[in-house]
Amino acid sequence: MYSGKFNLNYSANLLSNGSSEGVGSLAAATTSFVFNLAFMNIAGEHGVSAFTAIPYISIFANLITGGIAAGIGPIIYYNYGVKEYSRIKGILKLSTIVSLSLGTIIFGVIMFFKESLIELFVSSNPEVFELAINGAKIYALAFLINGLNVIFSGYFTSIGKALASIVVAASRCIIFIIIGVMIIPKLFGIAGFWATVPCAEILTLIIVIFLYQNSKKSMITI
Repeated sequence: MYSGKFNLNYSANLLSNGSSEGVGSLAAATTSFVFNLAFMNIAGEHGVSAFTAIPYISIFANLITGGIAAGIGPIIYYNYGVKEYSRIKGILKLSTIVSLSLGTIIFGVIMFFKESLIELFVSSNPEVFELAINGAKIYALAFLINGLNVIFSGYFTSIGKALASIVVAASRCIIFIIIGVMIIPKLFGIAGFWATVPCAEILTLIIVIFLYQNSKKSMITI
């Protein structure tokens, strides 16, 4: 009967490779705290209440894209291990199409049914409701591309590029959010707070493209 034993090197590699997901979980709490402070300073408790409604909606979208990233993970790391790089290219292409399609649908749903969605969480206070409606129209832009960032963060984890995955997760959830909160509202007022997340996703996508192109250097046929 075979008995396993603890391998420190393997354990360290596993912890390192999966650390981006830890960064993402930490970032969720960090960004919520940062946004709450920022909205409290500029719009008081009404701003905080309005902002609270938007993340509730975004949870559903993030669960979908997170599910895609988790689903393609085993496919990617298996084919990466057997050097079937063309299959990886195919699954990434399909995932990209699905992600963009879903992002467009979610964006459309929010734009056309934002009042009904916001009413599920905020309805009693007209001022809060109006803030949330205006914010949803700007925040919704993030859904057009955030799925790509989530998918490629998972892709980097699947091929063992832990640092790249951490960079993506930290950029979209911490670094660009904090920088955006400090700069964009000074230029555009409260609308700048809502625009912070879409801007963070766009800047992160630029980094994703660079990191992906760099990762292709080790794959001759991809």
